[in-house]
Amino acid sequence: MSTDLLDEISTDFLDEFEKETIFAVSFCLIPSFNQTLKELKKQIEYIGKSLVCVNASSLYLSCNGNIINEDDVKKEILHKNRATIVCIGWPQGIIDESPRRICKLLYTIINQFGCGECSVITKTDETIDVCVYREDELSREEWNQIREPFEEYLEELKDKRQSNKLQEIDIENDILQFRTIYRCGGLMMRNVDSDVEIDDECLEYVTLLIDVWLSSDSSMPLSKDNAFRLLAYSGKKPDLPILLKKKMPEYSSFWKEIDDERRYQYIPHGEVLGYYSRDEHPLCMGPHIVLCPENIRKIAQAYHIPFKILMAKVLVHEIAHALMDRYRIIDGNGIQYTNPKENWSNTVEAKAMEESMANAITLFVFRKYANEDYKYVRHYIDNMQSAIYKFGLWQEQIYADWNKWRDSSKQNTKELKEWFNKCFDNGDIIITKEDYKQKLFNNVF
Repeated sequence: MSTDLLDEISTDFLDEFEKETIFAVSFCLIPSFNQTLKELKKQIEYIGKSLVCVNASSLYLSCNGNIINEDDVKKEILHKNRATIVCIGWPQGIIDESPRRICKLLYTIINQFGCGECSVITKTDETIDVCVYREDELSREEWNQIREPFEEYLEELKDKRQSNKLQEIDIENDILQFRTIYRCGGLMMRNVDSDVEIDDECLEYVTLLIDVWLSSDSSMPLSKDNAFRLLAYSGKKPDLPILLKKKMPEYSSFWKEIDDERRYQYIPHGEVLGYYSRDEHPLCMGPHIVLCPENIRKIAQAYHIPFKILMAKVLVHEIAHALMDRYRIIDGNGIQYTNPKENWSNTVEAKAMEESMANAITLFVFRKYANEDYKYVRHYIDNMQSAIYKFGLWQEQIYADWNKWRDSSKQNTKELKEWFNKCFDNGDIIITKEDYKQKLFNNVF
């Protein structure tokens, strides 16, 4: 399995757009052949000029964060395992073209280069919006399914242009600049500042585990991160931003909102290995996961655990938190549960249930899909994690249904307190595995 890398994404190409540019189109390319960048750009220009009246000067090819000029000989070869972003800025006149002709242009580029999909980026006032269109949607056979909303979208652009509400796209560099973007199978991770290189073996191991675990219809909170949505990439698993950072907060920072002296008995010491968050401005807006390869490597070496296994364990644990989160989930009526203060674990009792269930899910995933490595994960949880995390072994043993917790309010109830008092005291687990029964868990709900 080949690893696709997209290095040092920047927005220099956006600064190069003509002043009349009002929206851009982004494609992720993974060519299966060695083609010079000069040839690739000329091919894109040819497609653009042949299908729509587009000025060739408004077409830009960005590789590794830089505009590629035709005379650039330093980055001549586009390696087959290296993804490239193509960004195209359209002059204002493009809006007046036939929607079908624009659709044909997008489809042709996607089809020619095997992108799978493209992103259309617009900016109105201070709002940046990204619409993703898949290849099958833009094909002649499927066009009717999106024809009406696509035409309405173009009409809306015309109205905004006439009222001078459309603005030149200028996304801040700190939103789009990353050292590396790791892509393998359905996994995509954006490296912010980590110095640890994630090698192919690790990426393939983590990807395989997640791909066989997560179903295509797994309900994930909808991200608000424009950079993540801009990077058109079919089949993301999980469909949630994953960031890699060198420096992480202490565990205590995630407990500061809990006004309960007992919290000091249960807070682990040191920096976290990873976390799931609903919001973190300006690094990443909306639900996302952050991992620290440095901390994961340090713990893995100290306790003789293969790095790839602990990396997968931490990521699966954080994905489990996302699976149990109802914030910004999509159902038939649109986005639901948009209040970030609701359905969040902000008591000692709720933390104990949330973290133990996330570890129970993690144990289940390894037991079913990577059974030969289950022993490492179980040993780590049993011997190196604090009580509320370690209790995942108890939850796994009774096959606790995580959906029950997901569908609850995650707030303190009489039943939740009773469960906690029977299972924990003074920072320790007080109930034996033999005495912990499924009925005790179910009574909470």
